[in-house]
Amino acid sequence: MTGPTERKAVVIFGATGFTGEWVVRAAIKKQQQESNFTFAIAGRSIPKLKDVLNRAKKINGLEEFDVEIIQADVKDEESIRKMCQRGTVLINCVGPYRFYGEQIVKACIEANTHYVDISGEPHFLESMQVKYDELAKSRGVYIVSACGFDSIPSELGIAFVKKEFPGDLNSVETYLTILPGPEGAACHYTTWESAVHGVAGAHELGPVRKQLYKTRLPRADHKVDQKNLHFSEEVGGYSIPFPGADRSVARRTEYYEFLEQKKRPVDYNTSDFNCDNRLQSSVLFQVQVVSYFNVGSLVNAAKVMFVGAVFMLFAKFEATRKLLLNVSSNLTHCC
Repeated sequence: MTGPTERKAVVIFGATGFTGEWVVRAAIKKQQQESNFTFAIAGRSIPKLKDVLNRAKKINGLEEFDVEIIQADVKDEESIRKMCQRGTVLINCVGPYRFYGEQIVKACIEANTHYVDISGEPHFLESMQVKYDELAKSRGVYIVSACGFDSIPSELGIAFVKKEFPGDLNSVETYLTILPGPEGAACHYTTWESAVHGVAGAHELGPVRKQLYKTRLPRADHKVDQKNLHFSEEVGGYSIPFPGADRSVARRTEYYEFLEQKKRPVDYNTSDFNCDNRLQSSVLFQVQVVSYFNVGSLVNAAKVMFVGAVFMLFAKFEATRKLLLNVSSNLTHCC
């Protein structure tokens, strides 16, 4: 057990949400394996947080375990400040991050608390690096985003290919296949909301990237052409481009490794690679990581492409954007 003023190893913020509850269950399992591991859960509603613990107890067959409950609301700055002071690491499961993430990042840095989230929103990921990278470094605080579906599989996959590939790696293509469960597949409302606002605010990325990628990196000799609808032998089905955050995250990783670790970027010609003369190239760094979504048949491809086109169009305009956000009756809400 920890004392009332001693920091927990981890604070899970947004524990009543869909993903947050899974994180709580993982934390309980870790505590069962390591008795000195401590954690707290945080959110707006104390009763709902208690419900999460009660469900977790039944699943794990437990009666009691060491967990602190913290009431915190993104609209209450003081509650956020106190919450961030309670942990060594804070896991933020509250989105959309473009609306609710920055105040948590800032509060964690001020509290000297390391920050982790599951964001898949490129604008949030990149703008937080622009705004808070130097401040976080000066405080010795790690800000680690995209630690969920976006983009752990992609990042680990690229790292594995780099390690095992016998030569200079020029490009990586990734394919995603979704396998529905017995009750089908569904989209969580916060994911849906993040996607809607991400498309609506896509024009905001350009200025952020001009600030983030100030150093020009070597030119790629080999250029990968992104395919549109195509049949992939690798996954045995038709695939289309996947508009997720993987490319954005991979690009930042390659940029960091080049500048800070003197490593050759994935897609660059060795003859152009010179860490001591980083401004020699005439083009800005563009990592060649291309992601695709396997939809199976041509019929599925037609359906997905039609829905995607309507989604992109509706998200651009305020009136139709509200219609997209109001389809929540078939989606789950984060509490």
